[in-house]
Formats: sequence, C-alpha cells, structure tokens
Amino acid sequence: MSRERTTTTMRQRMARAPRWMRLACALACVLGLGRAMDSRGTRRASAGIERARDGVDVTRRRRDVDGMDARTRTDASWTRRERVELDGAVVRVGFETTSDDACEDACAKTRGCNVWVRARDARGACWLKRTETPGNARVMSSGETCAWTSGTMEKDVGVGAVEVLASALGARARDAAAVELAVDGFGTVRLTLEPTWHEASVAFLRALAAIPTSCDETCEIYRVEPGFLVQGTLRSFDVASNAETRAGPKLMERGDVGWAGEGPGPDFFVYLGHRPAAHFGVKHTVFARVADERSMATLERVVRAPSSAPGGAGTMRFIDHRPRLTVRPASTTHA
Repeated sequence: MSRERTTTTMRQRMARAPRWMRLACALACVLGLGRAMDSRGTRRASAGIERARDGVDVTRRRRDVDGMDARTRTDASWTRRERVELDGAVVRVGFETTSDDACEDACAKTRGCNVWVRARDARGACWLKRTETPGNARVMSSGETCAWTSGTMEKDVGVGAVEVLASALGARARDAAAVELAVDGFGTVRLTLEPTWHEASVAFLRALAAIPTSCDETCEIYRVEPGFLVQGTLRSFDVASNAETRAGPKLMERGDVGWAGEGPGPDFFVYLGHRPAAHFGVKHTVFARVADERSMATLERVVRAPSSAPGGAGTMRFIDHRPRLTVRPASTTHA
C-alpha cells in the first residue's frame, strides 16, 4: 500500500472515530506518545495513548463497533467473566437482553460505559456501568452462587488532568485563577481556585474548563439543602477524576467548595452556612470558593427550586429537575 493511500485511509478512519479517541490522539501527538505505522505500513491496532497503571501498560484502542459480532473480538482489553459481578457507577439501569453479546454490544455503543453485568436468568437484565479503571474493576460477588456475568472494555477512560493541561488544548486553562460553572436555567457561578489548598483538585477543575465537552451528559446539581449546601457531580468521560484528598486548611466558610463525603470527588458541594462549619472539622478536601455575591445569588436560586426529600423529614433533599453543569474558563466580564 502506498504512503499516500495509507495516509488517506487513516484520515478516513479517524473521521469516523469516537470523540474520545480523537481527543486521545490529539493529546498523543502533543505529548509525543502517538504510535506510528508498523513495518507493513498498516495502522497498529494498539495506536493511542499508553500509560502505566498499577505496573501494566494500558492502551486506549479505537474500535468500529457497528457490524462487529462480539464473539469475533479477540482484543485482550475486552474481557468477559462468568459468575462474577463487577462494581461501577450506573450509566444505564437494568434492561432485558437476549444474550451476553447483546449486553456487551450495548455497553460498547453507550458513551461512558466500560463495565457491563448481565443476569444469568431468562430475562437477562443488563446493567451498564462505568469505572475509572475498568481493567481493575472491583468484584462485588463471585463463585458458583453468583447470578451474574460481567465484562469490561478499555474505553471512555478519562485522560489525566496533568496530561490535559500539558497539551495545546489545555493551554487556555493551564494557569487559570478562576473557572465558571454554567448552571443550566439558573446562571453562572464563578469559582476562585485555591491551589495552595489542594493543587490536584485545582488541576482537575482547570482540565474540565479546558475541554468544552468535558461535562456533556455527566455534570449536574442534584442535592439542595437551604442554608446548608448545594451538592452535585463533576464526573467526566474526558478527564480522569481527582484521586487525592487532603485535610482542609481551616473550617469551611460560606462559599467554600470541597469534595463530598470526605472523598476525592467527583461529587462536590458548596457550603452555604453563615457560620464556620465546625461540625465538618477539616476532613473535607477544599479547593475553591465562590468568587462573588452574584455567583452566590445564583446558588440561592438553585436552592429555592422545587425539591423533595424521598426519605421523609430530616433526610437528604434532592432537586426535582437536576440542572446540567458546564465548566469553562472564567470570563473577564461575569454576567
């Protein structure tokens, strides 16, 4: 095959490639990690970004799923395990399928899914899930009594924040002092980033802001507690979640932003109390603060939106219609 024809074929394939792979290849070119053609001039099946995770090289692979029978796949990054139930964040709740192949295909075609589990019964309920490390998904149950078959695939794994910010794409947010959360239907919340409080979390926010599609279908506000907090998630299929925690530098004050549940995210909350949060102590990782009263007014409008407490009085209150979030670089004029 001639070099010109090979180049044309590669361009055609990339034009059909999923968005995550086009982003990965762009980052690979910038970082010098992209793989070249092999000695026969054909595109390597394992082209993409290689990184070491837990001592194992993990390769992002492009796949043309349509028209491919699951039984013909020999890619080692696609696995299937009988009588094993794997954990993960739910992307799609259980639905009936006719076979394990059908469940696997559904995961392959669903953005964000990289773990699937299917019941070993007549209905074959298929659950689509996602984890940051599909090759090391947590086993929930296994053995002869386990009623599930599970599988994983190395797809929709976010790129690390440091990698994003080191790329040309990340240049516009690399040193950002602030980012904005566009809250669908409510307005904009400007956050002042505090890298001295937690650098890794700040890098994650900057990386989200650098990629316009980072929060597509994934970031939202879901919990509102008047006079206490607004809570949501910054989960992304493009940027790997922060994985580090650090005790806060002080008691949280009104407008401070931290990761929920004393964990590393991606679920976050904004503290709305008027007194320092002594009941929290300094257990939460805090990384930003609401920049101005206009932004605080936006959050107060969110808190006043219709909400309910399914568990009854004194339990968590959830907003009835969850507004989507977009993270973007802060504008010079905050509206």
